[in-house]
Amino acid sequence: MVEPFKNLLDAGAVERLAGHVRRADAAFPARDFLADVAPGLAPLALMDRVRHVAAGLARHLPADFERAAATLVAALGPEAGEDGFEGEHPDGVRGMPVLALTRFVADQGLDAFEPALAALNAMTRRFSAEFDVRPFLERHPAATWARLHTWAADPNPHVRRLCSEGTRARLPWGKRVAALLADPEPGLALVARLRDDASLYVRRSVANHLNDASKDHPDRVLALARAWLDGASADRAWIVRHALRTRLKAADPAALALFAYPALPLEVPTFTVAPAVAFTGRLPYTLELVAGADGPALIDEIVHYVKARGGRSPKVFRVADRQMVAGEVVRYDRAIDFKPITTRRHYPGAHRLEIRVNGRVVAGADFTLEAP
Repeated sequence: MVEPFKNLLDAGAVERLAGHVRRADAAFPARDFLADVAPGLAPLALMDRVRHVAAGLARHLPADFERAAATLVAALGPEAGEDGFEGEHPDGVRGMPVLALTRFVADQGLDAFEPALAALNAMTRRFSAEFDVRPFLERHPAATWARLHTWAADPNPHVRRLCSEGTRARLPWGKRVAALLADPEPGLALVARLRDDASLYVRRSVANHLNDASKDHPDRVLALARAWLDGASADRAWIVRHALRTRLKAADPAALALFAYPALPLEVPTFTVAPAVAFTGRLPYTLELVAGADGPALIDEIVHYVKARGGRSPKVFRVADRQMVAGEVVRYDRAIDFKPITTRRHYPGAHRLEIRVNGRVVAGADFTLEAP
């Protein structure tokens, strides 16, 4: 079983954090801090733990922000590796506990721009400051955008990634910043500087940034995608493709045309779907496709799930992105899983499964999810 993320900031991690801070500043009351923070930690979800620990640090570090931030920076461990996050380190704070430090900076340092941004720069090298650069974009937009443009040329990929990730309009778990949702242009100008970054870690963040923007400003992102594809390297073409994944899942005609998915002539000799499935079971189905011409095919399954109030809501899943050969029979034996998951609650009733190829629904069948 996968360990919950919140356990990366458990009582043991907080105790080790306190030890690192105490080594950085012998005056830090580590015992009092632990007595204050540890008892309330267990019931909390991850980001609530982050806020809880940051608030505890604020109660036990010096009131002078610049001095407190210097202590936390001195408590940091070695920088993380080139292309991703790493766990804790015995020589200082690194990994998930860094989130409590960046939250402290965002909570306590909004009126101390220079020392706060310097601390975030140091901290993001050990995990990520993506969540906590966002309050500075709200309080000090011009200065923060200017600083991020400077950081976009930093030799450290974690700092460069922060420029893209921290300015995503819909950053998962991140505070929504109204200005980022309303106007994508400052972010697009920033990530344009990173579109040919040497690090896949950074390029993936650029793609995610653009994917977020495409949900609110699809025409603008599609126009940018066309421009970026002109003379693009394979790495940049990958960014564009990954950036438009939401538009492709939505069967946006402009996105499909950009990647030259044609209106393929197709036959569906076989599409069999079980008429019913147990509440926590798997729905098997078989699909056969025959193309009347050679060409690329983006094959999706669309499950129209029953909602709580009885309506249905579609969810798109990718089956394949492949080359079709005229006359060849392409077969898929697949199943849709109805086991409980945290991101979707299932309701019994009449569902529907559809198959879509290059934006066109070519087959469909109803089935029943039985009551538990």
